[in-house]
Amino acid sequence: MNVKDPAVLAGEMASSCVATRARLISRSITAIFDEALKGSGVKVSQVNLMVMVFNLGQARSSDICRIMKMDASTLSRNVDRMKKKGWLDSRHEDGARSMIVSITPAGEQLLVEIYPQWKEAQRRSVDLLDVEGMESVFSLSSRIWAQK
Repeated sequence: MNVKDPAVLAGEMASSCVATRARLISRSITAIFDEALKGSGVKVSQVNLMVMVFNLGQARSSDICRIMKMDASTLSRNVDRMKKKGWLDSRHEDGARSMIVSITPAGEQLLVEIYPQWKEAQRRSVDLLDVEGMESVFSLSSRIWAQK
């Protein structure tokens, strides 16, 4: 293969890039959920964060970043936006840079309100991926979460 020919390189990259395919799947599923949640004023990425914080009780920002594979500045920006909407709260630990994030009663109520739309988006996503695709997604995500 001629590694100096952009046409050859671009052809290989287009036909075999794992990131391209993973992002295609991610964008497609995100679009399904965001469309279903459109009238609620919340995005699926925000729902994911609220659910994680709810399930952890009070979550350290460093733990959220590690589990969600998210950088600290993205998390901080998202938490700030969600605090303004009244869905999350945060405070800094004594002398620490890491913050503790918690869900508010308004955030909990939002989860209850959007559950039917989330459920419909989940059904549509399962239909898109089919059983084999869902098994692959869950297997791969479990493997990634198990990594240190």
